Amino acid sequence: MESSLTHVMLVSFPSQSHINPLLRLGKLIASKGLLVTFVTTEKPFGKKMRQANEIQDGLLKPVGLGFIRFEFFDDGYTPDDLDNKRNSGLLFTDLEVAGKREIKKLIKRYEKMKQPVRCLINNAFVPWVCNVAAELKIPSAVLWVQSCVCLTAYYYYQNQLAKFPTKTEPDINVEVPFMALVWKHDEIPSFLHPSCRYSIFTDLILQQIKRLPKTSSLLIDTFEELERDIIDHMSQLCPEVIINPIGPLFMMAKTTSSDVKGDISDSANQCMEWLDSKEPSSIVYISFGTIVYVKQ
Repeated sequence: MESSLTHVMLVSFPSQSHINPLLRLGKLIASKGLLVTFVTTEKPFGKKMRQANEIQDGLLKPVGLGFIRFEFFDDGYTPDDLDNKRNSGLLFTDLEVAGKREIKKLIKRYEKMKQPVRCLINNAFVPWVCNVAAELKIPSAVLWVQSCVCLTAYYYYQNQLAKFPTKTEPDINVEVPFMALVWKHDEIPSFLHPSCRYSIFTDLILQQIKRLPKTSSLLIDTFEELERDIIDHMSQLCPEVIINPIGPLFMMAKTTSSDVKGDISDSANQCMEWLDSKEPSSIVYISFGTIVYVKQ
């Protein structure tokens, strides 16, 4: 039966914060009656995900009207390699080389199994997936988990549509003419500020922005009522790409009954027990991300 279902392949950067939203999207797609293959690297997360969630490679798990399965490819790294290359940029270059090769192999394998991949979807730190899709003539889409206004900032920066802070002028504000909007120098995405400590990630995101014309659709984890004007503006800037607000994904995931998870560690039940002991609406949760730098 699964051979007759439309097959969508999702390729994720190997990080928990990237896996979670893409997997939410994958379960949502599967629940509508599609076959979803979720792909990421064997190291460092594949082994941990299997152990924490009892995942078997390639095993179909029912989700709503469809199915989802996991595949992990080997990027050839040892744990020492990961530690030594993580901050050098070589990790991302090597991931691209291995990823392109292994994703093509997977797609060809499923073609022989009469389960051809009809669409590729990736998240922002693996922009090379768009090239694989274009080479194999498969429609592709990108999941963007930040706001549309954040996307616009990157687009303006990449295409030099506005003047941004520089090392010599770090405190200048950014003027966005179409909405008579001004972003203060400390309001732009931190990756775009010259003080950013993680220029490697800036380069990855800008590579994805540059590849937008290769994609069929940009899926943004937002909703139209929140960012209607900026969504319309981005649609005018990129007429070749369909801008689709599909969020908030975390709420839609609640409507999908499934035990499929992509955690790399066992659930922190102690945290949930502590939260349950508090009064409703009495806790404020603030996430600073996984690479935030704070002085104290």
